[in-house]
Amino acid sequence: MHRARHKSRPGTLWGLPAVLGALVGSLTGSVGASAAALPWRWSNPQPHGNNIYDLAYHDGWYWQVGDKGRIYTGTNRLTWTVVPSGTTRALRGIAFAGERVVVGGEAGTLLHGTRAHGLAPATVNPPTTDWFEGVAASPTTGVAVGDNAAIYWSTNGGAAWQRVAGLPFTNWLRSVAWGGGNFVAVGETGLLLTSPDGRTWRRRTSPVSHALNRVVYRGGVFYAVGDQGTLLFSLNAGTNWFRETTGVTNTLYAYAQPDSPAAHPRLLAGESALLLKTTLLGGWTNQLGDAALLPAPTWDYFAAVRDDVRFLVAGRTGMIVESLETNLTLGNVTLDVTLWFEAGDSPRDWLWEVRPLPERYLAVGDRAQVLTSDNGVDWWSVPLPASLTNAVFLGLAATADRALVVGSGGSLMASERLYTSVVVTNTVVAFQDCTRVTNLVVVTNPVNLLGLEWTPAAVGLTTNTLQATATHAGHWVVVGDAGTVLSGDPFPPGSFTLATLSGAPALSGVAGGDPGWVLCGHGGVIFSSPDAAHWTPRSSGTTNWLYRVRWLEDRYVIVGQNGTLLTSPDGVTWSARPTGTTVWLTDAARAGGRFYVCGTQGTVLESPDTLAWTPVEVPTGKALYGLAARDNQLVIAGVEGVILRTMLEPLAPVRVSGYTHQPCTVGGAVDRFQLRGAVDQQVTLEVSEDLRRWQPLATFELKFEESTPELVRTNLPLPPAGYFRFVPRAP
Repeated sequence: MHRARHKSRPGTLWGLPAVLGALVGSLTGSVGASAAALPWRWSNPQPHGNNIYDLAYHDGWYWQVGDKGRIYTGTNRLTWTVVPSGTTRALRGIAFAGERVVVGGEAGTLLHGTRAHGLAPATVNPPTTDWFEGVAASPTTGVAVGDNAAIYWSTNGGAAWQRVAGLPFTNWLRSVAWGGGNFVAVGETGLLLTSPDGRTWRRRTSPVSHALNRVVYRGGVFYAVGDQGTLLFSLNAGTNWFRETTGVTNTLYAYAQPDSPAAHPRLLAGESALLLKTTLLGGWTNQLGDAALLPAPTWDYFAAVRDDVRFLVAGRTGMIVESLETNLTLGNVTLDVTLWFEAGDSPRDWLWEVRPLPERYLAVGDRAQVLTSDNGVDWWSVPLPASLTNAVFLGLAATADRALVVGSGGSLMASERLYTSVVVTNTVVAFQDCTRVTNLVVVTNPVNLLGLEWTPAAVGLTTNTLQATATHAGHWVVVGDAGTVLSGDPFPPGSFTLATLSGAPALSGVAGGDPGWVLCGHGGVIFSSPDAAHWTPRSSGTTNWLYRVRWLEDRYVIVGQNGTLLTSPDGVTWSARPTGTTVWLTDAARAGGRFYVCGTQGTVLESPDTLAWTPVEVPTGKALYGLAARDNQLVIAGVEGVILRTMLEPLAPVRVSGYTHQPCTVGGAVDRFQLRGAVDQQVTLEVSEDLRRWQPLATFELKFEESTPELVRTNLPLPPAGYFRFVPRAP
């Protein structure tokens, strides 16, 4: 199996019902190659949620490569820019030779180029579908290694590659490194290889028989890490290898240290593993949990790099942590300590449903997580009373006045529209003769508490897991395991009544619409009712689990196991629709005159009529469980806190709602531009003296609907004439 190629989530701590286990384990099936183009952006986690498979630090720039063809670069570890790769295939390794960069990945993908001029696909001879798991470069030669003993070499900066033929082994290779005049490659069954030129390879005696996942060259030494907590090292260019005890059995994927003979501190990273060794005679210490003063999150880490002063470690779903090496004084003793900080500090609980409200979005998930966002861009956790925090929230429904969340152990909590006054201190910027002056203005604003303040909606009605809820025409229905159906209203608390459907089926979906109510669940069961009190079983024509049902303006849509999608105008007669996929489909929505469904393996489909479906490319392969549409925006939520957003239609251009020009007595001037537009619009301000040559000055992004952000230019020379324009910029 490839290093971290398919990462499925370990068992939950919260005892999720069987349907959730089935969804988590669904790793079969795929969607067709063609995909509709929508400009998806990451809302959570930050800075992004792509798996990061390799890291590099080169010439002052940090590089990440990961799934879905994503490459990110940055200089400050805070702001990351996407480098277009021209592919959506997973990228697994990166290497440098001077300014030249080489990237290898899924299905024979090799890219080459420079940061300044971009990347282009390389010529691979013969073409292959083998994954390139690792790449390396000497001053004259590039080497890429991967599946089925694939080794390719290049001598023209990575533009063209040739396969090495006649190798006396078939092991899958996982990594390659250059140093000390040799290439070293590692792979399955402890395979260790060396080559002086990338074309002639020699097998070396290995101290282990299990997989080695990565090899690096640091401080004149080769290090290899692998399964069962393995750490090997070679002092003579990969010829002889020795094992160092790490004290763990976790699978290790990364090794990092300063590139100097001092070789300390040293770092190991892997599955739920982050180990640090700070002295030659010291041992490896755990940097997760209570073992560290300020620990890193317990996570799967796939890559690590050391810059001049710190470690940067990255892994599953965009997790990035960095070290801070400092000292701590306790009494008369000063201790050297390493602290760990997560980039973005984003919520990463699994999210099972997301719904739109008039003023905000809500999303719910594991560990009683409730997230909210005013704009679909910025999300934060809603604090809950202690009595509500020991649950997995699986279902959510809301109106303009009320919201209801349901979950494990029969948990229900509700929120209603109430307004409270919040005092906010705003910063107002003014200029006095071109000098910036900041004033603080205290403003009292009314805030709607719907979705922000929660109370228990019912206690003791059932201990069965409640998996879904819906509301229609002022009535609310909740469904769950063992045929559980609750009917009533969240307010006043305790107004729900409990019923059990015949046969006690596991129910996971409910929707209310103009024709009435529909329930669905395990074994293809469908029930309909005109009044949410009397339920009649209906034929679905399938035994697949029907996971969720939605009323989408004029029809019901049910999605579920093995790519199942059913539609009905009345909830009584159902028609199966081909979707072209066998993955679990988990939610459906209607927005911008089109229908959308999402599912596991990063599946998103769209249709004009629910009859024929087209795949939509999204920048993740993670399972997606919730869809929400509001105005022109579509939001998708899923595992490990994944939230993506897109605008479904082109946006109207940003408008300049105000402009002032203030000359300064000492020379120069201040220009102030007030802008109005929609969320996710980006514009670049350009200036020209002659309307022919334009110079970019600043780029701005709008995050709030109809907001009035301001661009300010100060200390300007006075040109003979100044013309300005705002140019739309693709996110």
